[in-house]
Amino acid sequence: MPCVPVSFSSEPASGRQIVGILAATVVMAAGSVAGFLDRGEVLAQAPVAAPMFLSLIFVTGCLSAYLLRTQFRLTGLPSLAILSTAYLFSGVLSLATLLALPESAGGADWLGGAPDSALWLWIFWHGGFAALVLLFSAVHWGWDRKVVDREAADRWNGALTLLTLGAVALLVLLATLGRAALPGIPLDARGAPVLPLWPLGGPLVGLTALALAAALTATRSSTLGNLALCLSLVANFLSVALFGAGAPRFSPGWYAAWFDGLISSASVLMVFMHELTWLYLRLNDLNATLQRLTFLDELTGLANRRQFAQRLEAEWARAVRERRPIGLIMLDIDYFKQFNDRYGHPAGDACLRRIARTVAAAIRRPTDLAARYGGEEFVVILPDTDEEGALHVARAIGEAVRRLGMRHESSEPFGVVTVSQGVAVRHPDVGDSPEHLLFAADQALYAAKTAGRNQLKMAA
Repeated sequence: MPCVPVSFSSEPASGRQIVGILAATVVMAAGSVAGFLDRGEVLAQAPVAAPMFLSLIFVTGCLSAYLLRTQFRLTGLPSLAILSTAYLFSGVLSLATLLALPESAGGADWLGGAPDSALWLWIFWHGGFAALVLLFSAVHWGWDRKVVDREAADRWNGALTLLTLGAVALLVLLATLGRAALPGIPLDARGAPVLPLWPLGGPLVGLTALALAAALTATRSSTLGNLALCLSLVANFLSVALFGAGAPRFSPGWYAAWFDGLISSASVLMVFMHELTWLYLRLNDLNATLQRLTFLDELTGLANRRQFAQRLEAEWARAVRERRPIGLIMLDIDYFKQFNDRYGHPAGDACLRRIARTVAAAIRRPTDLAARYGGEEFVVILPDTDEEGALHVARAIGEAVRRLGMRHESSEPFGVVTVSQGVAVRHPDVGDSPEHLLFAADQALYAAKTAGRNQLKMAA
């Protein structure tokens, strides 16, 4: 049966990502083996270490559960509901374990349990997590084609959350008030469980290994999300194995076990953070593309009419405030329809692009703007420019277009592509509008075309 990818990161993992996760797995496994070999040695005692790790596991586990629940709501894949439940179960029980540790409350047991209540909660936590991962693998393998709609997903999320919290509450009661119903856990002189000699140590490690194998089989580790999940389960297995080996408190194996537990809880969250970063960058790219499509002419790369209108309004307002002149050049390619008819539309598009580059090259200041106004018409906004400056730019554009030497046999008597230009300059005042400037430039352009083309006219 085909494997449906885990949807919280359904893109295939890149080679670098695969190498990175494999390297992290190897380093983590090597550290765990080294911790196992040195488990008899005791390092510096840090009573806050376990509470610190448990606090981080609680936060990362609950965040992972929330994000997985959100993905389930979006995709409707039942396996994600189970996986989110596994992380919620793990996160909430880690909090209960934290509260049961004497060192987390200055020697007080907040849950009022026995000395080994925290150990039982730890066992329930990892055993339940492994069982939920097995359920996830089964659902992922067989039922993920039955997508749940969003309304049903909301009901699932609510029900699974209540069931998870209820199950955790019952397990906490069992490990504390009902502690007499559970077998005692042998502890060594330093308070570490002697799990190698204890009946549940081996089965718990075996259940965790089975969950890892089932997830590997079901997901096939084809995506970044699947790889992160497998890294999480490998870390969980190593943590359980180290504790199951009876690593004494504050030994290298004990510290390595807590670190592995944190990696197990945080791996999926790190994938979400990676995807959020990727989505943010992708959103920036899409916004840039949208900006380009909205404000740039696709054919020529110049500003389009929308951007021209907005800039003209802005520059006109600035000219009014600062009492400075503003110039506008409107130019039209002479006999462009005949050019298209004679040489074809592809040649016409190439002509428009060359004229656009020529016009853009003629303006130097960052405040100037060249735009395609429509068809074969272009406009140039020249802020803070008087009549002499605007005429200088217009003459430079006309000369540069003629120097292109683009053949145009239908343009008599010139024989090459030329432009007609209308130039207008205004000293705007309150009550004026940029439409006056635009109208004046348009009238000047009309006069240039009427007078024989390939020339410019200055508006009165």
